[in-house]
Amino acid sequence: MQIDWWTLTLQTVNVLVLIWILARFFFRPIADIIAKRQEATNKLAADAAAARKQAAGALADAEKARAEIAAKRENLLTEAQKSAQIEKTKLLEQASQEVAKLRRESEAAIMRDRTAADQKIIDHASELSVEIARRLLARLPLSLPALRRHLALPLRATTTSGHGIRPLVWGLGHFLL
Repeated sequence: MQIDWWTLTLQTVNVLVLIWILARFFFRPIADIIAKRQEATNKLAADAAAARKQAAGALADAEKARAEIAAKRENLLTEAQKSAQIEKTKLLEQASQEVAKLRRESEAAIMRDRTAADQKIIDHASELSVEIARRLLARLPLSLPALRRHLALPLRATTTSGHGIRPLVWGLGHFLL
């Protein structure tokens, strides 16, 4: 095999010209494009990191605000419950006082009614006893002086004995006199 030095030299010059042309018109623009894209990618990555950092800060602020709102909510609920408990206690106390007042009034009314009923019963019993005594005296054939002697001792004993009979005795005494 035989090497032609002219061909080898021309091919070497041809390769060097090709490399220079590729470097000048192809590699440099491609390298510039790659560098620009790398720069844009780095810028996007930096912007994304900054946005991520900002989002993390906003999330922390939102969590802080949510915690503050929850604390305020708890405080308001606690205050509302305390206020409701105070109002409940106040209303229960008022109701208790009203019930006690109504109870006292009803007990007083019952006592008045009972006293009035007792007085009616006593008055009715007095009227009945006078009527019975009148009917019994009408049946007796005794004379008036003998009746007085006969009834004088029991009349004195009953007038000193007490309540309820005294009006009856007075009525009976006046009837006999």
